[in-house]
Amino acid sequence: MCPSPMDGSAHSLAKICPHQTLIVISHRISSLTWVDRFALLDQGLLAAVGAHSVLYAQSALYRTLFDVSVQDMSMSLKSRREDQVKDTASSEHQLGAPL
Repeated sequence: MCPSPMDGSAHSLAKICPHQTLIVISHRISSLTWVDRFALLDQGLLAAVGAHSVLYAQSALYRTLFDVSVQDMSMSLKSRREDQVKDTASSEHQLGAPL
């Protein structure tokens, strides 16, 4: 699930360079569960460091940010699907219109 091209690029880069340190800065953490370790900043201060599963279990801030990110991604995907349905219906209507 990589809704952003940047998220997909970072994941691809990580696969190409598996023994390198890759720093990814993202506001959409739900698409980054593949990373080895998160460094969570809160107002510029280091709030927590760890793997997704550990932070989700132990950090209320991380859990909240992750859950909001998942909800935002779901709403974005739903909106895209609705737009595609509208575009398809509009195209079909235009194709069926008399000349």
